[in-house]
Amino acid sequence: MLARELALMGNDVTLLTILPSRQFIFPYKKEIRDGVLIVAFSDIIPDFMRRTGFGLLSVFLKTIYVVFHSYDIYHSDAGHRPGGGYHVKFKRLFSKLKYVCEWWDYLGRGGQYDNKHGIRKYTQGKFDLLFEVKDKLHADGVVCVSHKMAELAKLKGVAPSKIRVINGGSDVINIFYNEEPLYREKYSIPQQAVVFGFIGMNRLEIRDILPFTEALNELTAEIEELKNAVVVTTGDQLLSQNVEVKFKLIEFGWLDYSDFSEVLNCVDLFVLTQKPNLQNETRWPNKLGDYIAAGRKTIINPLGDTRVLCEEYPELFFEVEYDKESIKTRLREAICNKEYKQDRRRIRDIAEQKLSWQHRGKELVEFYTFASRHS
Repeated sequence: MLARELALMGNDVTLLTILPSRQFIFPYKKEIRDGVLIVAFSDIIPDFMRRTGFGLLSVFLKTIYVVFHSYDIYHSDAGHRPGGGYHVKFKRLFSKLKYVCEWWDYLGRGGQYDNKHGIRKYTQGKFDLLFEVKDKLHADGVVCVSHKMAELAKLKGVAPSKIRVINGGSDVINIFYNEEPLYREKYSIPQQAVVFGFIGMNRLEIRDILPFTEALNELTAEIEELKNAVVVTTGDQLLSQNVEVKFKLIEFGWLDYSDFSEVLNCVDLFVLTQKPNLQNETRWPNKLGDYIAAGRKTIINPLGDTRVLCEEYPELFFEVEYDKESIKTRLREAICNKEYKQDRRRIRDIAEQKLSWQHRGKELVEFYTFASRHS
């Protein structure tokens, strides 16, 4: 979305990425989408490795491509890994290319490293420990997705002048808004049901959502309106992790983005409960922008930069503690008083006027200009 917004502002934008293993096009596949030139490289290693920025052939091909093309700024979301930044580091040896990196998740101890197990902890995890911080120290600018991450960057030695906090945005172009659900019949969701949604779930977020599932399990037997409650999810699946559910559950798995907006439209109330820890404090959940774009309220326990958003726009949320009883109490009020249907147009307006990717793109261009002048 950021690349699209930068292109819409009149910039020439190239997105370098990697093809899935089912495609092999040598040396690369080109496509223009939303004004962005996408160049996707093939590789010979398994998908689970290439997705995390560890490539062989693709790193070599990217390096050749970057060397023979001219850029003012190179922006990487994972520059410390071979597929994310080694090619730009090579070109910087003999050019004035400016390098801006994102710090979108803390991968070190206390963050994602603690959640890795087995061989991944001693390969990918150790690699991150060695190079994650070094990459940020040598960048011309560091885009942190939260103020907590910015604080951590300063503690690790990144100069405050190099840091800019930019949260994720709302995709008000691809996610449409409608007051009423339009697609429930298509997805076999009862029209009169109260529908909850958790979109783009990974395995760690399954743990985060447990207080909500426990609360809803009990409320389905207590509140008439919730006897036919439905929870829809995309991403990893609750049932695969043996989570107990006493409500109707529709799990779409990893859904194509072209169908994403329709599923969001079916939901009455989104869920974003997060276990308090350093990993969740430093991140920004991009799904939150999509929830707001859909014009629906979100059940949330404020954490990290979401606290600021809750204070500024309380109408977007039902605030809870990370606790089953707190969630039950707030849900009773919201459902029985029909509060979850309020403010939908207002929520969409906030997404369009304050939180869109267009606004984030403007913030990023301002930072590029600053980083180029002061690095």
